[in-house]
Amino acid sequence: MNINVAELLNGNYILLLFVVLALGLCLGKLRLGSIQLGNSIGVLVVSLLLGQQHFSINTDALNLGFMLFIFCVGVEAGPELFFPFFFRDGKNYLMLALVMVGQCAGDRLRVR
Repeated sequence: MNINVAELLNGNYILLLFVVLALGLCLGKLRLGSIQLGNSIGVLVVSLLLGQQHFSINTDALNLGFMLFIFCVGVEAGPELFFPFFFRDGKNYLMLALVMVGQCAGDRLRVR
C-alpha cells in the first residue's frame, strides 16, 4: 500500500494545517549553538516552505491557522507582556471582562 503524502495533505486542509504546526514547533525547538528560532518563527518558516511547494488550504482553514499562529505568538510573549499589568491592575481587567461577558450574554438573550 503506497501513500502519496502530497495528495493526502492537499486533500485534507485541517491535516495540512496541523502538520505545519507540528513541524514548525519542532523546528522552533531546535537549537543551533546559541540560536533558537522559537515556535512562531518555526511555524512561519515551515508554512512558507510548504507554500512554495504549492500546498494550499481553503479560507476556513486559513482563518483557523491564523488564529493558532496568533495564539502561539501570544503564548510566547504573554507572560513578559501581561503579568506586570495584571498584577498592578488585575481587578480592573477582571471587572472589564465580567462586564463584557455580561453585555454579550445580554445581547445574545435579547436577539432570541
